[in-house]
Amino acid sequence: RKARFGERARFHTCSASDMTAAELVAFLAAKGKFIAVEDGFSTHESKICRH
Repeated sequence: RKARFGERARFHTCSASDMTAAELVAFLAAKGKFIAVEDGFSTHESKICRH
């Protein structure tokens, strides 16, 4: 979200770093972290790493 974080914002996970918002969403989707819902996607506590 450019309006909230700015174009230069970078995001990090436990196994990847320096991602744009679009890269982060693609990364998490590829890892199966999202659940499809009627108006987009969500996630669930069971999909979150615990390390």
